Amino acid sequence: MNRPVHPSPQPLTRFVLALQSRAELRLALEGEQGGHHRLSALPQATLERWLDDVASTVAGMDRKAAAAYLVGYLSWELALGLGFMRLEGHGVPDVPADAFSAHLEPYNLEGKRYLRVSLLLADQNAPCLALDASGVSRLIRDWFTPFLAQVHITSQLGRTALWRIVGDNVAAAWLWIGKSSGDHQRAMADAELVIHAEGSPLSNKQLRFFKVEARDRADPERVVACEWFHARGGCCRYYTTGESGGEFCFTCVLRSPASMHDILVRDLLEQTSTSP
Repeated sequence: MNRPVHPSPQPLTRFVLALQSRAELRLALEGEQGGHHRLSALPQATLERWLDDVASTVAGMDRKAAAAYLVGYLSWELALGLGFMRLEGHGVPDVPADAFSAHLEPYNLEGKRYLRVSLLLADQNAPCLALDASGVSRLIRDWFTPFLAQVHITSQLGRTALWRIVGDNVAAAWLWIGKSSGDHQRAMADAELVIHAEGSPLSNKQLRFFKVEARDRADPERVVACEWFHARGGCCRYYTTGESGGEFCFTCVLRSPASMHDILVRDLLEQTSTSP
């Protein structure tokens, strides 16, 4: 499914303000907040501080893992904003990639340290058209290209690994929005168009959506739980941290398909047994 574009230009506020009531969305128009940085011209000192802030949230995190997490944080927030616009709003506006800037804010909750990421969209005077799926893919590519090059040089984590993390978060955000709205099939189909647009660095063979069914052990014919997931094409490197015990995430690309399926089935059954 390729969402149709608007036939005529629309004010940028039409694309953004209609979604401001979403509590999950941390995207504002320029002038409403300050302290944000454009990723295309990010001071090296700011990147180093962001990596330090990320590393402070997980015990035993090295520079490569911090880089993976940082790209994950930023790509999740951008994908969530673009996904809401495309799936539930008036589309993604054809603004330049450097119209988006980011801010990271550490905070503590119940003795644990977290990061809050927010995005700012420069309020352009010119009316905007809605992008098609290929245009959305290009916008993501153009926003992240200079930043990922800088992160790669600073952390020595490979560019391909970083792009895979971005693609994973686009898939995750679109699927999450689809599940929230009750139309995950449309969301997954649209995510495929964005991720696998021609020439997109988001595309890889490992990234895919799949369904898991958990069956009653006493009656294998009866499905007791069913859920859609996305198999990641990349790795957030959580398994390298001190608190992971060497365990991979449930849908990590480093897991075998059988291991991924078994752990997700077990998790679904546990959720079913504890639900009221």
